[in-house]
Amino acid sequence: MAKNYLITGGAGFIGSNYADHLLGRGAEVTIFDNFSGYKLVDERTGEVLDDVSTSAAIRKNVRGFWLALEQPHALAIHGWQVGLRVLEQFIRIGSPFILPCDRHDVATLTQPASVYLYETVPGGIGIAEKMVDVWL
Repeated sequence: MAKNYLITGGAGFIGSNYADHLLGRGAEVTIFDNFSGYKLVDERTGEVLDDVSTSAAIRKNVRGFWLALEQPHALAIHGWQVGLRVLEQFIRIGSPFILPCDRHDVATLTQPASVYLYETVPGGIGIAEKMVDVWL
């Protein structure tokens, strides 16, 4: 059975630690960047000069690290989806502080019950593996 710790502090801070319910993983992932078109707009007048619609998907195989929340509905946490988005931002902003990387070396994504950090360099440079080491 997992342990839940209630954390309280000054100025009304209250929260819970659900780390026992988060699984950390690392592996190669496939990312699709979808491009659907663009608009060329005159900044002075706001007039649309050109509107191009197209469809292109760029496939990249990169190294990734993700945290998956086991049975999120069973935890009875109100707003756990918002909490995952906050966790995504902490990982995206904080990873360059604990890993030797630039902020443009990594990207993040939140999917249902999972937060992904993936390397933007095809083939990877070791950031995902280091995140697994840090998590474990």
